[in-house]
Amino acid sequence: MEPITFLIQLDYKTYIKASFLQYYLKWQIKGIYIFFIYLLLVSLFSSDKNIVSTILTFVIAIAFTVILYFRVRNVYKSTPHAGQEMFWKIDETGIQIIGNSFSQHMGWDNISNITYSKKWIFIWYNKMQYLFFPRDKVSESQLYEIIRLTYSNRIKLQ
Repeated sequence: MEPITFLIQLDYKTYIKASFLQYYLKWQIKGIYIFFIYLLLVSLFSSDKNIVSTILTFVIAIAFTVILYFRVRNVYKSTPHAGQEMFWKIDETGIQIIGNSFSQHMGWDNISNITYSKKWIFIWYNKMQYLFFPRDKVSESQLYEIIRLTYSNRIKLQ
């Protein structure tokens, strides 16, 4: 197998977009927003028309989103390799990432699952830590090769 190689450099906006997408794909976050929508609808269509509860629900939902933004921003700022150009190499031994100030190799046994969307591929170490790259950095045949490696190493694909 020929290794899959590419270069990426994630700027601040791209990192924020991808991180927000990943947070909103989680069922816990979806559940929280469904709960906020439910509370908003109940307060809007209730017989007493309590405007305070409607505004409070709306403010809490907005505050939750703002807190999430600052959390993602702080992770970006505290990550030493954020914003650097990174060389990725994916092969049968694992995934190697080389940047200006770091080098990292993960064997397939260190990866818990891989999630992909229309624009991103997320590679998970555990439930909280992940790496990602834009899906358009790999061709369709390379994407199928990544999927094949995922299945051959018994990694969960979502």
